[in-house]
Amino acid sequence: MKIQPTGDLPVSALIGAVVTTADGCELGVVVDVRFGIADHKVTLWIRQDGNGINGIDWDYLSDATLSLQSPHL
Repeated sequence: MKIQPTGDLPVSALIGAVVTTADGCELGVVVDVRFGIADHKVTLWIRQDGNGINGIDWDYLSDATLSLQSPHL
């Protein structure tokens, strides 16, 4: 996953980020981040227009872009 801008950031900075696929399709906005303690998985919960809120595994988003929103820019 490409995060713009790059660098270290707190997990809270991901809330409100816009997730876009490699082909430019906007998936939605991050509303929560969950960590699977047993399986070490990270899941972004994304609000999608017309599709509610859905969990998407971090690994699935390897080619996606996260555009952070203020005040985390």
